[in-house]
Amino acid sequence: MSDNLFSMISEKPEVTITHEEYQKALEDLRAQVLTAPEEGMYEEQEMWIPEWQKRLHHLMMSIAADGLKGSRLGVLPEDKPVFIKTHNTCRRWMLEAAKRVEVEKERVAREKEAAEVEA
Repeated sequence: MSDNLFSMISEKPEVTITHEEYQKALEDLRAQVLTAPEEGMYEEQEMWIPEWQKRLHHLMMSIAADGLKGSRLGVLPEDKPVFIKTHNTCRRWMLEAAKRVEVEKERVAREKEAAEVEA
């Protein structure tokens, strides 16, 4: 009985459409993770962070959408590594970006201080 109910829910057009959107977004995210910029390519990394965050948000909204609620069509176990790797990469890049900003501020402050001493 529950298998029939699950089949009926998962075959609804809105569930199918939402699940297809989720799969497409996940495939795009997987491709981005595999082609992530190399270390030291800071401008590219900083451009990717918002894009990844947007895609992760879209995926989470897909999962929470009415079309998938209660249908057990959420994040599949094989999809979890993509979420984890993307989250970890974004987090690391954000920390590196914050560190670069702090180092730049310190450099500017030292230069300003040196200029004041010379003047």
